[in-house]
Amino acid sequence: MRFITVRMKVITAVIVMVTVCMAAVYCGSMQTYAASHGKKALSADRISIRSGAACALRVKNADRKVRWSTSNKNIVRITKRSGKYKQTVRLTAGGRAGNCTVRAKIGKLSLKCRVMVIKDHHDDPVPVPDPDYSEGFPERMTDFSVRLLQSTVQYDSSNGKKANVLISPDSVITALGMLENGAEGETLAQLEGLTGGYGIDYLNSDLCAFHTRLAGHKDPLYTAANSIWTNRDQISIGKEYSDKCLQFYNAEAYEREFNEAAKNEMNKWIEDNTRGMIKNIISRLEPSARIILINALAFEGKWEEQFDDSQVIKEAFTAEDGSKADVNMLSGFLSGRGSYIELNGGKGLVKDYENGRISFVGILPPEGMSLDDYIGGLKGADFVAAWNSRRDPELRIKIPEFKYDYDASLKDILKSMGVTKAFTDAAEFGKMTGTPASLVKVDDVLHKTHIELDRNGTKAAAATAVVMKANSAYAPDREKKEVYLNRPFVYALVDKSTGIPIFIGAVRTMDK
Repeated sequence: MRFITVRMKVITAVIVMVTVCMAAVYCGSMQTYAASHGKKALSADRISIRSGAACALRVKNADRKVRWSTSNKNIVRITKRSGKYKQTVRLTAGGRAGNCTVRAKIGKLSLKCRVMVIKDHHDDPVPVPDPDYSEGFPERMTDFSVRLLQSTVQYDSSNGKKANVLISPDSVITALGMLENGAEGETLAQLEGLTGGYGIDYLNSDLCAFHTRLAGHKDPLYTAANSIWTNRDQISIGKEYSDKCLQFYNAEAYEREFNEAAKNEMNKWIEDNTRGMIKNIISRLEPSARIILINALAFEGKWEEQFDDSQVIKEAFTAEDGSKADVNMLSGFLSGRGSYIELNGGKGLVKDYENGRISFVGILPPEGMSLDDYIGGLKGADFVAAWNSRRDPELRIKIPEFKYDYDASLKDILKSMGVTKAFTDAAEFGKMTGTPASLVKVDDVLHKTHIELDRNGTKAAAATAVVMKANSAYAPDREKKEVYLNRPFVYALVDKSTGIPIFIGAVRTMDK
């Protein structure tokens, strides 16, 4: 049921999918829980947070009330306590940078976590080395991104929808990753099939490393957050499941009676973790709702090479139906390393955001080929090969300024990609609830996005919500090329280190 709506504002990228990955906290600093059964331990003994960000800290195996304290409230504040024994807290960075200690006392036992706060997103970044991903991780993620775009475009077209498209594979796979941790049997196999049979243990560690690296630099801005909400007295989640989601996704867990107050609290959590850009996503909570997983992802980047006023000109953009619209066209030259890309007969540009870690890729289909046909013929391997074969001609470019919102239910789209059992009464989510039989199934997966591209850079926001209810190498080249994105085109925001699309979409029209 579509009882969750997302209102996107003009900035950043946010995704809500009943799963969350907090990019402001560095997974590399987190330790696994004590191996021996029943031993009390903190989820981390060292944490790094940027100012304005927050993270969750938890005591495992708490059997009585936990008393929390911080050695310096100006550096870190304890803003929320949750759980039967107040065993989970939310740590919010204060106004000062520095180090402090957060303590958890259970009877005579005292546990401590060292917390470092980095001043803000504009300070020098915390050094984060490139992680050692599992073999084939970039290729698997890119293939999933392309297939998700194809399925979304095909679904829209079959339903007579010819609007611009934008999805965030990063947000969707993060949310589904949390979902996978609670699945077993055929349900798990179908979810893993979305990434070519990629095992959940590999996905957990690779996504954690991927998000840690993206968030470990000051510019451009990339943040993500995750939380799990359960309907109190109606259902509970298993300890092993919550431990994994905390360890790899830093997912905060909340037990609430699903009422108006809970709805408002969820919306406030989303607003807080999207820097105020996304508000009132959840419009109502159905009586059958049991678990809601939320992922919030944000991106904001300035162009590494800015456009000045003289490079912004009025030109026509020709839509698929032949209609024309005057737009602000950003024109100029690119001559940076790997600025030109060719993909299945289409030609495109690669323009970096500040510090060159994430790039905008815009690809124009071959003349005379429809956007749907072009997208339908793409393969993840094609994108990977094209990305690895970028060239460096003297490239003249034109990029239209544009902004739009997009929303879709991914329920039927995921079914078309092979995930069917999760939506039925036979869904196997026993690992999530810690019970022999699954008590829940996925009701819907909602995805909404926003993007704004102009002369200054790009801001994007996406929200994905998984609603669960009760079960019932370059070749240097100085040739001259032109890429004018003045008709329908495909584009993506790509992590330059791996080539993985964080956002991917298609522009058909410039209609508001």
